[in-house]
Formats: sequence, structure tokens, C-alpha cells
Amino acid sequence: MAKMRLDGWHLTPPLIKEIEGVTHYTSDAIGPIHRMTSSHLIPLSREVFQMDWEVAVPQKHMQAAMEWVKDFTQGLNKTNADLPVPLIGIFVRFSKIEDETLMAYTGAGGDYINGETAVHIEMPIYVPVNLSAEQMHAYISPYEDAMATLIRDFGARGHWGKNEYSGNP
Repeated sequence: MAKMRLDGWHLTPPLIKEIEGVTHYTSDAIGPIHRMTSSHLIPLSREVFQMDWEVAVPQKHMQAAMEWVKDFTQGLNKTNADLPVPLIGIFVRFSKIEDETLMAYTGAGGDYINGETAVHIEMPIYVPVNLSAEQMHAYISPYEDAMATLIRDFGARGHWGKNEYSGNP
């Protein structure tokens, strides 16, 4: 599905932008964060199930983690296969690490230094339907492995409301 979508981007770009009151279809995802994360997908004729995998990585591991994510999607993973970039791309955002919150997964502590930057790496993925349990495990496990590696090797912290496949899209 991802390859078909990518191959057709020149015909049907996936994002919609309003510029001076005119609707434009685009694959350009560089711009203000509120525009990137709130863009609408072109309407589909059927429901598509998706889920998000998301972690934050402290500044000191940011470069190495991003290089690892690139390698991960290009075959350096347990399956040794290129993994399609998730449904609408990998979102990368940045936030300031603060010591004034009790709930944020980027709160100061350990490698998360107050005032430094954390990178949020988010992989929204398409969740297929009608796969056997074994097929679904094979599909989901590379993303589970990616999140586990980012946590173990790069000091990432998982988003509290994401990163778990419930088995029920």
C-alpha cells in the first residue's frame, strides 16, 4: 500500500493545504508544526485503521537515533527487509525539555537535561485487517522492535498513550 501511494504522489499528493483561500494538494510537509500535524488526508472510500508508534529521544542521542531510524527503514532490522515509510511519513518534531511537569514523557531527568532539546520520532502505520495472528505479528513486530531499540540504545521514552497494538483496530 505504501509503495503504491508513493508511486502515485505526483498524481494525488496526500496532503491538503489552504493557501490564500485556495485548496492545494501537496506532498510538501515542511512548515509550521500546526500545519504538518493537522493536515488532512485525501478522503478514502473506506475506513483505514492506523496506530502511532512514538518516542522522544534526548538531545545527546538525537543524531545517532535518527541515523538508526534511517538504517532501520532501509533493511537493517530483524527482517532484513526495507520497511515502507509509515502511512503518512515519519514525523520528527522537537520540544524543549523542562523540569516543571509531572506528566510529560520529555520531563527533565537522567539524559533529559532541563533546557535542552528532545526529538519526537513518530511512526503512524497502517494496520491491515483480516490477517492471521501470525501475519499480524510479523507485520507489527519490526515496529515494536524499533521502539524497543530506541528505548534501550538511545535513551528514548515512549509516549504514554501510544506504542501498543491492542489486536483490535
